[in-house]
Amino acid sequence: MMCKNLYKRLTSPNVLEIADRFPHMDKLILDEIEVDARIGFLPEEKGIKQKLLLSLVLWCDFSKIEKTDAQEDCVDYFDVIKSSRAFSHEFDSDSLEYYANALAQFIREKFSVNKVELTVSKPRYANRLGLKEIKIYVER
Repeated sequence: MMCKNLYKRLTSPNVLEIADRFPHMDKLILDEIEVDARIGFLPEEKGIKQKLLLSLVLWCDFSKIEKTDAQEDCVDYFDVIKSSRAFSHEFDSDSLEYYANALAQFIREKFSVNKVELTVSKPRYANRLGLKEIKIYVER
């Protein structure tokens, strides 16, 4: 009896109306995309591009593609990867923080996602400093 009452409450028009106003959030996760960028304060860093690893969590609504299964209704993760690499290749800054913010903003705007979580790892200097990782994490 209790389950029937709960089901009635969860499927009542008021609950369904509220759920329609707050679409569900889904996540596209892309882990450790290799990119090259010129980033760093040290003179030796300014002269060369160095490998960075990006991990992205793109918050979006999959409800449309779940119904249509059409490519135009999804975030094209191949394009996200390609765009992230192109952006990074052309980028030149001193700080990893500035780069992470700029890339997160770029991805959010270009792909019209609700939220971007971006982690950038700088493996070259982590190893030199005897660290496992140097990471920056931003949400936009």
